[in-house]
Amino acid sequence: MPFQPLRHVASRQHAEDISLLLQSLGMEVHVDEPTPQAGWLIWVESSRHAEAQRVLAEEEAAVQAPTVPVHPPGRSGDFTWVLGLALINIAAWAIMEQHGGTHDRQTLLRFGAVHSPLLYAGEWWRLVTAQFIHIGVRHLFGNMVALLVLGGLAVRTLGPGRLLFVYVVAGVCGNLAGFAFGSDTALKAGASGAIFGLLGALAGSRLRQLRRQSAAARPARFKPWHILAMVLALYGFIGGVQYPHTDHIAHFGGMLGGVLAAALPTAAEDTERKVQAGLGLLATSVCVGAWLWAAVAGLPTEY
Repeated sequence: MPFQPLRHVASRQHAEDISLLLQSLGMEVHVDEPTPQAGWLIWVESSRHAEAQRVLAEEEAAVQAPTVPVHPPGRSGDFTWVLGLALINIAAWAIMEQHGGTHDRQTLLRFGAVHSPLLYAGEWWRLVTAQFIHIGVRHLFGNMVALLVLGGLAVRTLGPGRLLFVYVVAGVCGNLAGFAFGSDTALKAGASGAIFGLLGALAGSRLRQLRRQSAAARPARFKPWHILAMVLALYGFIGGVQYPHTDHIAHFGGMLGGVLAAALPTAAEDTERKVQAGLGLLATSVCVGAWLWAAVAGLPTEY
């Protein structure tokens, strides 16, 4: 079998690493003893020479790409952002309970629940406000448990600014999906779409990471079916808590929104800090702007 020189490397360890990588792909590899001028010379079978060059180029690109997140796992203080989101939802529920109750139709409308005729009338801010209010304590409890679990994973994976951005975008997408394809008469509220968006963002982020890596060089324990298992587990939990009022369309709309919102590429560390701050500020501004607009426009007392 004819062989063709592939590359000179300076160290024995580097030569062995390349040899093992190519052999794991079924290639025949030979390594010559080093020379003072050129180091170790790696040979590969001629018929697969181009493939070997491509594999090494992909491997080197993956190694050179920035892989250390700005907010590494376990960073102290990151979970505060998730806890803050949960407390905002709990506070909104408590205030509503003091002003008519979270099962009362007029109270839900006053505090910004989604109702299709009102969206048609131009009250777009309900797409934002609705993701912070809940219908009853069981609805609130189920969503907050899921938020604390998934939010903790998301904030360590995405960073706090991206977490807020994904939460708001996914919540809006979920409400839009429910508006476009759901009932025109039902009142819709809750953080389920936003929470499913966090799950979508986690799944999308992991899949992009696996795509950047060489499967031969870094065999991953995380498999695509794990994503499906996570979806089914979360869906069964939230669906069980909220049944029979579960808005399936909004859930999947939120998940898709989370995948899209998390698609923004990460940057080098210094730039990433600015991106985190900018996305977090944008998400916060949208929420504050929606509530202010609602206050100025005047939430309906009846409909």
